[in-house]
Amino acid sequence: MKILGRALELYYRFTAFVCCVILAVVTLVLIWEILSRFFFGQSLRFVAPLVGYSLFVITFLSAAWVLRRSGHISVDIVVDALRGRWQLGLRMVLDLVAAALTGFLAYLTAVYAFTAWQQGTTTPYPFQVPRGLLLSVMPIGLGFLALEFVIQFSRKAGRFRTETGTGASSEEPAI
Repeated sequence: MKILGRALELYYRFTAFVCCVILAVVTLVLIWEILSRFFFGQSLRFVAPLVGYSLFVITFLSAAWVLRRSGHISVDIVVDALRGRWQLGLRMVLDLVAAALTGFLAYLTAVYAFTAWQQGTTTPYPFQVPRGLLLSVMPIGLGFLALEFVIQFSRKAGRFRTETGTGASSEEPAI
């Protein structure tokens, strides 16, 4: 299990690095676009699709890494109203539901990307990118996101089994 944890951490670091490089390149290209418009009155045709593709790739490649670091925005009104094991139990259920949904979406997007790859479709922008290649980041990112939800569930399940005292299972939820 430690090997899997190390491999995942290596994957997360790699994708974080790739996303940072992409973001740096996009930032430089946008500065170049602004200067080009200001000084030469011309826009660069490839900037809008490049930025769009880049944000698309960054979103999917970084999702699991952000979840690992609890960086996603969440609305916890109901969860925060609970205490102890009730709160932990609800978080575990939410992790399982999220893992199932993202796993299912990973499957659907893999089928979609594979179909696009087989059909040989490309994007309609100034530079054509094979759609299957571009879409392949969706099942990869969603698959790792589903895996991270399972890992988080597993960690919470360990805490749930060992938690005693104030969070006893006979405790009524604090609403």
